[in-house]
Amino acid sequence: MISSPHIQARTGLSGAGMRTRRVATVLVTAAALLLSPIPLSHADDTSACILANQTPDQCDQHFLDSLAKAKIDFNPPQAIAAGHIITNRFAGHPNRSEFRVIVTSLMKANPALSPDQAVFEVQAAIKFYGPPGLEDTMNAVMSAPE
Repeated sequence: MISSPHIQARTGLSGAGMRTRRVATVLVTAAALLLSPIPLSHADDTSACILANQTPDQCDQHFLDSLAKAKIDFNPPQAIAAGHIITNRFAGHPNRSEFRVIVTSLMKANPALSPDQAVFEVQAAIKFYGPPGLEDTMNAVMSAPE
């Protein structure tokens, strides 16, 4: 997991929420906060994961495994739906400001989610559900000086 000072420097997030806590569940509320339609299943056929010859179930499992390794508790169908929403939202507005909005919305919907965990979830969603190049775009946007 990325260190808290690194997250604070890249996202501008700080405060008591910087402590690592476990999240009880990834709530569907994130979907409403992110203002995007909820996909009904799996990675779509244009995701980098699918184009790397993975099945939709494998892409979903890789995403869920990455959340588990980050010690993020989740409800699988809700986490998958949130992953699609996160990716669609960032793909529509691939900039640092939108990244911050997504992380903040995710944390508001999941109060036990630390900033580190929220950033990790956004990064994992983009990695497994984003179209080719979106992860590189995210990395470039987040590493560019403000």
